[in-house]
Amino acid sequence: MSKFSIVCCIEAGRLEYETCLMLATWRQFGGDFSDAECFVVRGRSGTEISDASRAFIREMGANYVFAPEYNPAPWFNYSNKICAVRFLQEAAGTEYLVWLDSDVLIAGNPFRHIGDGIDFAGRCEYLPPAVHYGNGTHIPYWEKISRLLGCNYDEIPWFDLDFPRARLKLFFNSGIFVWRKSSGFASNYCAAFEKILKSRYATRDGSAWYADQVCLSPIVIGNGYRWQHLDIQDHPLFEVAVR
Repeated sequence: MSKFSIVCCIEAGRLEYETCLMLATWRQFGGDFSDAECFVVRGRSGTEISDASRAFIREMGANYVFAPEYNPAPWFNYSNKICAVRFLQEAAGTEYLVWLDSDVLIAGNPFRHIGDGIDFAGRCEYLPPAVHYGNGTHIPYWEKISRLLGCNYDEIPWFDLDFPRARLKLFFNSGIFVWRKSSGFASNYCAAFEKILKSRYATRDGSAWYADQVCLSPIVIGNGYRWQHLDIQDHPLFEVAVR
């Protein structure tokens, strides 16, 4: 039995199709990870997903949940992730919990090498507002976000990314990440998201408005969590755009 439980979000429309496609690849190609407990959370009111989608979710051995009471900002689509993380933290019975974006295809077991006692695992993000070595464009933004979340920006380490090759400040992508249930990460993550949302901080070029992602590195480093980077071998995922 897998030591992981996973959660993703669903809504009627494009996200509905993407989520079902992701679940199909999880079951077929996820290896040891494919038998993980899975929850598919709808975190906002509105149009119900189709009967066919609910039947497919059941066929995949996943649990469909309508849980808007866990959503702190239902007007904001990225708050769905916070809703799902809160729900999984309460519902899961495993040591490690996983968030998965719906717009990915799973091509292998992504967590074979996660070490014992790791509090958080994710992959460093290359795209803006990442701070690349020698380019300080986004440093003022990160200094503000770090102070807001009780982290010293200078303590966020430089990281040598394997692909694409670059040296940059550690900046975790929120498309897929793992946390240990007993670490306290979930409550800190959700609180940080709401704090950034209410702060109205943003980069001047508009490249950072997804509070669910920019809060990850400051809370992981600021809380002294034992973290692990998911390298290419442990991140066999492909992001897809479904038209």
